Amino acid sequence: MKHFHLILLLLFASLSSFAQEETDPTFTEYEDKVPGTLMVEFGFMYDSEYPPGMELDWFRSRVFNLYYMYDFRLGSSGKVSINPGFGVGTENYAFRGDVFVTKGQDSVLGQVVALDANQVFADENGNQPEVRNSKVNPIYLDIPLELRFRSNSTKKSFRFALGGKIGIRVDSKTKIKYRQNGITNKVKIKNDLHMEQFRYGVYARVGFGSFNFWVYKSLSNLWVPASTQVIRGNYSAWVYGISLVTF
Repeated sequence: MKHFHLILLLLFASLSSFAQEETDPTFTEYEDKVPGTLMVEFGFMYDSEYPPGMELDWFRSRVFNLYYMYDFRLGSSGKVSINPGFGVGTENYAFRGDVFVTKGQDSVLGQVVALDANQVFADENGNQPEVRNSKVNPIYLDIPLELRFRSNSTKKSFRFALGGKIGIRVDSKTKIKYRQNGITNKVKIKNDLHMEQFRYGVYARVGFGSFNFWVYKSLSNLWVPASTQVIRGNYSAWVYGISLVTF
């Protein structure tokens, strides 16, 4: 819900910038009162090489990023720029199966494990729950850097960008939502889940004006490889989505 309210706010800011452009035909993005751009990205994750029994539900495996990007023009035309930035990136790895991902204990200490949620959350009578949602959610501070190309220097132009980003994980948690005996329960456990501290990847973006389509390929693993012996696999996902560039 917080993300929804934030998107509405950013859409309002975007509409305001369009109104300014319509009333001032000489307005260009480099003459904006606010330097740089605020970029919102929303996408869905996909990975065909997942650990056994841990296939992603792509529709619920969502990504939300919020970045501030600054323009450094190359040449006098204003059509090419280098854009460094910073911001927050969130990922949700939502699983199709009834698994509960957590850190191992006892004989599997130091490993990430995927437990059978039906067994873990069964009640004292052995009644198993109906799992509604199970996922892990890392949050990163990211530094993106991209090279942008425009058909002209105004906001109403075709755009294409190539870039990459690195990030440091600042939070991570595992969540599960299930219904049992007529009651909906939610469990959230905050820990590092043996995830890699850093992530990195490359991306491309194409669009017109403030609206763009983008694709991102992670080049890093989700978990530290030494911790995945039990689940026998890792994630290095693709993300497909749309982005909105404001002011």
